[in-house]
Amino acid sequence: MAGAFGYQDHMRSGVAVSVVLGAVVDTMPAEYLSDPQPGIRARFLPASGSLTLQFDFGRTVTIGLVALVNTTLDGGETVRVQLNDSDPTFATGTISNTAHAAAGAADTRGAVICLLPAAIAARYMRVLITNIAGAVLDIGSLAAMATLRMERGEEYGGREGRTYLGASDANPFTGASFRVAGLGNPRQVEFALPSIRQHEAPAFQALFATLSAADDVVYVPEVTLSQADLNRRSIYGPMASPTAQLGLTRTNFAFSRFAFVLTERM
Repeated sequence: MAGAFGYQDHMRSGVAVSVVLGAVVDTMPAEYLSDPQPGIRARFLPASGSLTLQFDFGRTVTIGLVALVNTTLDGGETVRVQLNDSDPTFATGTISNTAHAAAGAADTRGAVICLLPAAIAARYMRVLITNIAGAVLDIGSLAAMATLRMERGEEYGGREGRTYLGASDANPFTGASFRVAGLGNPRQVEFALPSIRQHEAPAFQALFATLSAADDVVYVPEVTLSQADLNRRSIYGPMASPTAQLGLTRTNFAFSRFAFVLTERM
């Protein structure tokens, strides 16, 4: 089955963040949600197990995917995404209202990937989290992205795994080795999309045009995955690194090919 990319994160463009239900810890403010480094967390105090955050993008933007990354969600919560283009109170005019279980989040540092049924144009967004068990909730990054949905899936031979961080050394006299584990082992995917039709090429070129070495994407391997597998297998990380070259390789009259490696941003 075909997958999707989330890209062009609107949270990086001066969004105004407010807490509608619950409270924020002053030393870990809600503005940290816009920081592309997930290790810099915002901390919230839920109200009776619930938290509601509101975002004003200042203009109408297109959103097809919302990702919560590096959170303390443990899998029992529900994340609801609401979008509205006209009413900041959400009393009327709500365009989209979708619920996404946090199932499997404990396996991927609390990631919850909210893939919307279709791209929505909206100025305001609310994220409602319910059934929070703990007294506090941390969220590293929250991304609100446009999406590119592929028509065909990956070729065989792709790899889903991890990169193991840490350090090792050996005593040159005794041969004894010393190893130190890293604080995390980011997930990684390596794959190719072999059957990109020519009418899809402009969408890929638009994706490449929006990226810089500082930008992140979300890769969804299959749009038909269960919510638990969507959370477990989707990866948030940089597609373009310094000196990287991204592009489509024309393989025949009808198709182009795109291959790359994506490593999870910790």
